[in-house]
Amino acid sequence: MLNNLGWLLQKLGKINEAEEVFRRSQVISENLKDKQSLGIALNSLGRILKQQQKLDEAERVLRHSYDLSVERNDQQRQAIILNDLGQVIHQKGQKEKFNLALMYFRRVKGNFLLLFY
Repeated sequence: MLNNLGWLLQKLGKINEAEEVFRRSQVISENLKDKQSLGIALNSLGRILKQQQKLDEAERVLRHSYDLSVERNDQQRQAIILNDLGQVIHQKGQKEKFNLALMYFRRVKGNFLLLFY
């Protein structure tokens, strides 16, 4: 529910408020030990941080989200997160790491649409 509210705030351009909501969702998911919700909250938070140009924190948060998706063997979520992570690394100008992220993305089985926004 909080993730939906955060998404709506983000779409309305209320980025700082969306960040707060995603951080609350992260804390609640951690307290509940709900790895699926935590991964989603972290991915959403990573996207907001990327939008705010807080690229180091975005990379750290997205890597944590990716690790959770690997634990859960959620390949669709892995593909989504790797796409976001690749964008962050590209924005940071780290071509070497971007190529590494691209390689990992290609390892994920299935065909997923890359969304660039």
